[in-house]
Amino acid sequence: MTLLVQNGLQVSTICMEHTLHLAAKHFVEDIAPTPASILNKNAADDDEDDETTDFEVADTVGKALALVMQVRKSPQVRMYFQKCCAEVNEPNLKLLKWIHTQWASLFSMMERILRLHKGVNRFIQFADDSDEVPNLQGNSYGTFKLSAEEWKMLELMHDALQEPANAQQLFSATCKPTVWCAIPVLEFLQQTWQNMAGSSKFDNFSNAINSGINNLRKWYHKIDKTDVYFICLALDPNYKVAYVKSKWEPREFDKGMRHLQNVFDKYYHHNSLPNAEPVVAAPSSLARQGSYGHSWMCDAVKSHVAGDTASQRPRQELEDYLASPLEDVENIVSW
Repeated sequence: MTLLVQNGLQVSTICMEHTLHLAAKHFVEDIAPTPASILNKNAADDDEDDETTDFEVADTVGKALALVMQVRKSPQVRMYFQKCCAEVNEPNLKLLKWIHTQWASLFSMMERILRLHKGVNRFIQFADDSDEVPNLQGNSYGTFKLSAEEWKMLELMHDALQEPANAQQLFSATCKPTVWCAIPVLEFLQQTWQNMAGSSKFDNFSNAINSGINNLRKWYHKIDKTDVYFICLALDPNYKVAYVKSKWEPREFDKGMRHLQNVFDKYYHHNSLPNAEPVVAAPSSLARQGSYGHSWMCDAVKSHVAGDTASQRPRQELEDYLASPLEDVENIVSW
């Protein structure tokens, strides 16, 4: 959670990376028969000496995690795995473990094991009969064999998790403000997952995807409790209110605009000094010529500027900004 200051008050905003992590977590927990506590333990224990391989027989994720744990645990096993990968022309890459507290870690684990699936299949096929690999006590590497259907399941799970992983990357990989994009990113992810859940390709995962969507909606409703997200989006000159006007119902759009106008009014009146003399900027042409005559010209136009200021409606500056064309601005802070 992040605290922003608005009108002298602290306003809480949610951590978007954590929000996306929780949505992905609900998807995974709905699809994996093995309890999350065991999956987390197995994923975290690959440096220990025990050979725990707890997972439900029908759990593709648990099986893949247990295999990764066993390969990573032993130097001999890792060397033999690399040998198997080389024999089927797979790159010399390590299998990645799932660090359950690290954002998008499970997605990265799946992406890597899918990348090396030929090497994984060869390792499982020959590891039990190889003298180069230590035997598993009371178990065999064949236990981790993934059928063609299970590989397909991993691919589909990978595709579903790709969406929140990409969204997390957007927030994590930049040093620039990202509050403005929270609304469109969450809405796009929800829509993308809804399209997946309604596709026959993801029939076996529709309930799990909907579980992730439901969790995502809970956090989406939380951002509706503050006007920070709408205002930050409106103040981005690349989008202003064009996005929400296109995507939202008129009633919701009008509600957001009222919040924006009310906050603008507070800041506008707070910062206005009715008795202050208007500041007249020097024309750029005069500035380039040493500003000769600058004071003379400023005095001449002060009354005109004062009249314009007095006749200007308080919201005119905001309305003029919103009515102006969208701009292509990379760094909105410096803008």
